[in-house]
Amino acid sequence: MNIIQQRAVQAIKDRGAKVLSFDKDVSHTPFIIAIDRAQRKLSRMSRYGSRRVKVAVRRNGSVSPVDVVSTVRTAALKRRV
Repeated sequence: MNIIQQRAVQAIKDRGAKVLSFDKDVSHTPFIIAIDRAQRKLSRMSRYGSRRVKVAVRRNGSVSPVDVVSTVRTAALKRRV
């Protein structure tokens, strides 16, 4: 990584976001598949979910879809216990 890339990565981390880096010749397809699956699941949750689920999806919309799904599931489970 060169100096410009290191500064960009640090700026992104300072904002609290995640940075994914791939090694050469490593496929990023599994990540794309997981993100697509999570986006479909979020759209179903926001369409057919309870009011609590819809609010949780809306509040966590700026986070990556995979993280939002886990956050929403955790919030829904906390209310049941």
